[in-house]
Amino acid sequence: MGGRLSPETTLEQWRNGVMLDGRKTLPAQVTVLESHPEHKTLLRIILKEGKNRQIRRVAEQLGYPVIHLHRTAIGPIQLNAAGSPLVNGALPTIERCRDRFLENSNCPTIRKDACEEENRK
Repeated sequence: MGGRLSPETTLEQWRNGVMLDGRKTLPAQVTVLESHPEHKTLLRIILKEGKNRQIRRVAEQLGYPVIHLHRTAIGPIQLNAAGSPLVNGALPTIERCRDRFLENSNCPTIRKDACEEENRK
């Protein structure tokens, strides 16, 4: 993200939710991982819901444009091993992630065998 953040005011705004398209976003977990002297700050942001380009739009609105964005997970599906980046062009094993999610799901309408049945069609 471009610019050095004035941590408490800007980060608190983001953590509490920001008005975007006339609606307030849900609170986000925002943590400063690194702050560089060349006016760049590395953040970890965890959203409860993700609206279209939400991180980029909120950062811009707060006056700190995003320079680089890296997604590490989508819901319970981790896109990389803890701490190790996903190699460009590589894909995580979605079936394994899906199976783990379905096994841990408390939803009676979602069953692993139903997904496997659908995949055979």
